[in-house]
Amino acid sequence: MQGMVSWAKEENAVIENMDWSRWISFLSDWGPRLIVTILIIVGGLLLARLTQSMVLRWGRTLGIEDIQWVARLTRMVVLLAAGLVALQNLGVDVGLLTTLIAVVASALAGSIALALALGGQRIVGHILGAFHLKKLFHPGQRLKVAGHEGVLREITTTGLVLENDEGQIHVSGASAFESTVIRLPDEA
Repeated sequence: MQGMVSWAKEENAVIENMDWSRWISFLSDWGPRLIVTILIIVGGLLLARLTQSMVLRWGRTLGIEDIQWVARLTRMVVLLAAGLVALQNLGVDVGLLTTLIAVVASALAGSIALALALGGQRIVGHILGAFHLKKLFHPGQRLKVAGHEGVLREITTTGLVLENDEGQIHVSGASAFESTVIRLPDEA
C-alpha cells in the first residue's frame, strides 16, 4: 500500500509541475489548423471520387471506350490539389512543389500537343482539302481527280467519293486538293 501512495504522490507532482499554458497555447495555435486540414483532406477525397464518377459517366454516355485512365487522372489531379492546399494550410511552403508540378504538366501537355500535331497532320490536310472542295463542287458532277474519273457522289469529311463503271473510288481531300481537278461535261 505504501508503494501505491508514493506512486500517486509522484504522479500528482508531475501533473502539478506541467506547464499547462504551453499545451493550451499549442492547441489554440494548431487545433483549428489541424481541423481545417482534416476537412480539406476529407473534402478532397470526396471531390476526387465525385469527379472520377462524373468523368466515367460522361465518357460512357459519349461512348468513349478508354475513359478509365482519364477518370483516374482526374481523380489524381484533384487529390494532388487537395494535398497541396492541406500542406499549405499547415504552413508548409509549397511554392517550389507547385512550380515543379506546373513545369512537368506543361512539358507533358506540350509533348502531347506536338505528338497530336505531327500524327494528325495528314488527317487535317484531308479535312481541309475536303472542306475547300465542298465549296467548288457538288454531287452529280463528272470529275477527273488525281488520275481517277467518275461522277461525284459525295464529299465526305476527309475526301471525295467518285463512282464509275468499276465502282466507287475514294480520293482523299488532300490529294484531291493538291492535284488538278477537271470538271468534265455531263454525259448525255
